[in-house]
Amino acid sequence: MVAVMLRLSAGISITSTGKNLLAAELDANKFHVTKRNGTWCLVFEVDFKLQAKLIDWDVNSVTASGACKQKILGIEIYNVCGWVGNKLKDVLDPLEKKVIDVNVPKVLKRIQDKVNALIGDEVVIPLKL
Repeated sequence: MVAVMLRLSAGISITSTGKNLLAAELDANKFHVTKRNGTWCLVFEVDFKLQAKLIDWDVNSVTASGACKQKILGIEIYNVCGWVGNKLKDVLDPLEKKVIDVNVPKVLKRIQDKVNALIGDEVVIPLKL
């Protein structure tokens, strides 16, 4: 009995570089003057937010491996990895010209939370009258 070993796996590697625009927004509201510890103070609430946009993107290389080639008993039957990589690059190249929203909510949220923790929910500025 002859055992035939068949291996199927997929792998696509995309190397790209880009520039991101990071915008910070600081909202201040509920301004009021109050006396704290015998000193008049300007008090207001703050909220820090971040937004990101991809402004430049260049796909340097796209390579495919795995399921695009077939081996039986270690002998390569076919290999279309180069063709698959080129087709993917053809699809990605036009996207380089467009501005795309960067979808990194977890990273932005962590930064926002750290900044908000540093400045707090409320800002108190003592007034010298």
